Amino acid sequence: MTQRRLSGRSTPAAVWIVSVAAIFALAFAPAARAERGKAVSETQLGLADGLPKISFTDQNGRAISLSSLKGKPALVAFIHTQCEGPCELITANMKQVARSLGTGFDSEVTMLSITTEPDEDGSPELLAYAKAQGVNSDGWVFLTGAPADIRHLLALYGVAAEENKSDHVLELFLLRPDGAGVRRYSGVTTRPETIASDIRNAASLR
Repeated sequence: MTQRRLSGRSTPAAVWIVSVAAIFALAFAPAARAERGKAVSETQLGLADGLPKISFTDQNGRAISLSSLKGKPALVAFIHTQCEGPCELITANMKQVARSLGTGFDSEVTMLSITTEPDEDGSPELLAYAKAQGVNSDGWVFLTGAPADIRHLLALYGVAAEENKSDHVLELFLLRPDGAGVRRYSGVTTRPETIASDIRNAASLR
């Protein structure tokens, strides 16, 4: 999609309105990005192991294997820290899920976000993003890694992203404690309370 440049006489209010409209168009349009533009609401997630033994690096520069996150449910998102709008909406929705679970939510679920652009998102960028979104705390993990490993993981989840810098993964993925898939959601339209309830139910699935 080609954006038309605003004229020099555009007011700040007009720029703000256009920006907000663009964000919601990306988030809610039927052709919005999710598996090459196909949006989903809630579907079963047929994934044998969404937390394989692949080494990544978290927002604090520590090496971490995805398999080490097993033991409790995980809510997985794929983001790009320079993606203003859609990715921030997904993170905001995850925050609402955490609030629905209540204090100490990190004992019930891991909120896991993985970059789709490892060449641009290193640990410093992920940490800055986490701080800016108010989620640099227990229970939140942001990961980057080798481009080949990121591509492998995206293929494993059945999504592709950022091929032309205007596409986004607008889905959230719920995994049970052993890493198997439970459900996939629209990351911006599914009610947080619905996801929180599914997380509690997933805790008993092993």
